[in-house]
Amino acid sequence: MEQDNVRIVQQALGAFLRGDLPGLLSFVAEDCDWYTPGPEDIPFAGQRHGPDGVAQFFTSLMQTIEPGHWEPHEVIPAGEHVLVLGYAQGRVRATGREYESRFAILVTVRDGKVVRFREYGDTWSLVSAFRNL
Repeated sequence: MEQDNVRIVQQALGAFLRGDLPGLLSFVAEDCDWYTPGPEDIPFAGQRHGPDGVAQFFTSLMQTIEPGHWEPHEVIPAGEHVLVLGYAQGRVRATGREYESRFAILVTVRDGKVVRFREYGDTWSLVSAFRNL
């Protein structure tokens, strides 16, 4: 089961890296609980639910961020959970300022679908880039 969950998360990450939103959403459960931390300065931060909410998250992300480098360094299985550790760098379109962050993402997979997503990272770097500090 753990290796199946890792494979599902890796395939979803691959779809994200290719810019394949429909492919990524095919791994999202109807009752998925998706959370990315941050204040309202970060337009894509907050709680989302289901494929429509996840699609809103990625639409907002791509409208506001110019991707630079996003790389998962480790993918660690833990039962129905998969922990992804990595690095992200990019630029906020509105301000032109860059951000960078090491991140941890905890994904819960059940019945072949992502049912829970929690991201942990350096929100200050993003807030600084959005606020032009």
